[in-house]
Amino acid sequence: LCRKHSLEVTFNDHPLDLRGDDSHYEDYVAKAGPGVEIRERDYNGKTLKMAKVDSTAKAQNRAFFEVCHTDIMALGLDYWWNDGSRGQMTATSGQLVTNKCCFEESERDGKRGMLLARYGGLGSHRYGAFFTGDASSDWHVLRLQCEFNIRAAGVGLSHVSHDIGGFVTGASSLTKNAAGVDIIDPILYARWLQFGVLGPILRFHSAPGCGSRLPYDYDALVGGACRKWLRVRHSLLPYFYTAAREFYDTGIPLTRGMFLDDPENPVAMRFDQYFCGAGLLVAPILDAGNSREVYLPAGDWFEFETAKTLEGGRAFQCSVEIDEAPVYVPAGTILPRRDPDAPIHAGHVDPLVLDVYPGANGTASLYEDDGRSDGYKSGVFCRSQFRLEGGTLTGEVEEGQPLGATRSLTILWRSTTKPARALLNGKTELPVIESGEGFCISLPTLPSGDRWQLTLS
Repeated sequence: LCRKHSLEVTFNDHPLDLRGDDSHYEDYVAKAGPGVEIRERDYNGKTLKMAKVDSTAKAQNRAFFEVCHTDIMALGLDYWWNDGSRGQMTATSGQLVTNKCCFEESERDGKRGMLLARYGGLGSHRYGAFFTGDASSDWHVLRLQCEFNIRAAGVGLSHVSHDIGGFVTGASSLTKNAAGVDIIDPILYARWLQFGVLGPILRFHSAPGCGSRLPYDYDALVGGACRKWLRVRHSLLPYFYTAAREFYDTGIPLTRGMFLDDPENPVAMRFDQYFCGAGLLVAPILDAGNSREVYLPAGDWFEFETAKTLEGGRAFQCSVEIDEAPVYVPAGTILPRRDPDAPIHAGHVDPLVLDVYPGANGTASLYEDDGRSDGYKSGVFCRSQFRLEGGTLTGEVEEGQPLGATRSLTILWRSTTKPARALLNGKTELPVIESGEGFCISLPTLPSGDRWQLTLS
């Protein structure tokens, strides 16, 4: 069923001890050697032997992965969710060692590696994504997570994953929705979801008995905000994927403190708003109100949702409804987007939508690969470049080869002023159609490798 829907499967694992009633116990103890520590512990009303797993002891490490993991990986598990480990080595930790081993274990049969794991210290960025632990469901934690993303990115840790909505909450903090499902404060949940949508990894998780974290259990209570912003996330997957490749190539993180672009400006040293990639400035609502102060760097800006123009170089007070979030786009930005209902792992984005915010010159890339194999290491990918110069938008393949033969392309011109004319490659006039988000120009289906130029006057 998961494969049918292009979903991957992960199991949560705590590689700490093997219980005496585990079918792997005897084999593990035999292969781990005489150094393995065995003790007795009470577990679910029984006294059981426990064999310790020290991931930094080579014999125990190899025995654990060979005995406990090999058969499960052979069944088709895609990757592990490594939820804690033990061991200590000079200058590193057992967690980082286990993360490395789990990640490399998932690199098989030409498939790229992946891992979701507890943080193993500096260097964790090399081994998949990491999560921040069993946080409580309250506004203070949401504010901390926003700051955490910015600070973690500053030391090279881009792929941060939080339990959206928090992991634990007291029973007294729960209410019920119309279907009788236990939920946390819907306003808190919606704001947390908006923050997660515009961050590196979006993941929902909670402890048993602490209420639902499923978006559809909250959507009717927050004016459709959950569905709306999840669709924004899916439409922006080409943008996020391109930013992920940029991190791989350069170390520039997806979540970027404003001080990375403007280190001499003390106003840019903020930890309650950030750039998500190069083209989105996110100022999440981090408390129970519906307003906050936003600082826009110098230049011309647009509201992401309305395309309303704003002047930068100042701070101002912003108010939004529960289904809205303060997100801003600098003039000259080109955002590659896709149909939010398209398959998640579609390597070739077709149709492609380019959201273009005029008013300044700008460039953007679209990075594509198959999303699964390690072919990208040997050049099996496509990087397209788009340039905006005045009223002329140009697209061409910059590196690699297209993954599909043709592409349908729509330009969404995010402006309140309708272009009088749209001319493709200097000869074909195209209709300019007003939409609720700007003005649409649909290009005819073109060979994916062809260079094209659209002039708007």
